[in-house]
Amino acid sequence: MHTDHCGANRRPAERMLTGVTTLLVEKGMVSLEDLERRAGGGVPVSDPVAQLAVLQTENSEAPEARFSPGDTVRVIATPTPGHTRCPAYVRGKEGLIQLVYPLAYYPELRAHSTVKRREHSYAVEFTAAQLWRGRDPDQTVLVELFES
Repeated sequence: MHTDHCGANRRPAERMLTGVTTLLVEKGMVSLEDLERRAGGGVPVSDPVAQLAVLQTENSEAPEARFSPGDTVRVIATPTPGHTRCPAYVRGKEGLIQLVYPLAYYPELRAHSTVKRREHSYAVEFTAAQLWRGRDPDQTVLVELFES
């Protein structure tokens, strides 16, 4: 089976087709084997969503945001298999909460599982120098991260 690894090197139409194909296979509407037989070869599907214990609570919601603007936070450094919305380059790094967003469903869970988890997300600012060596310490990067 070919895995897509988030489609970073694919064109938008290919990423969309891979995403739709993955959902059809995951939901049992068609088998990967049948698709590959009809296509006459391999059909790409995306990697699974990361299996994070904190995301496995069924139908949960955190009504109060854990962090506030101005709080310093450290992003979880643990590498995870599968896709998450947390870029690898911010893992283990400290950032400053700039903005708290309202509750929202965690997108990968909403698309790929029956778990319905709503949580806050944040605009977190990091200095470019902290993320990459040799960068200007006055430059910053703003990353949107879910609370978990």
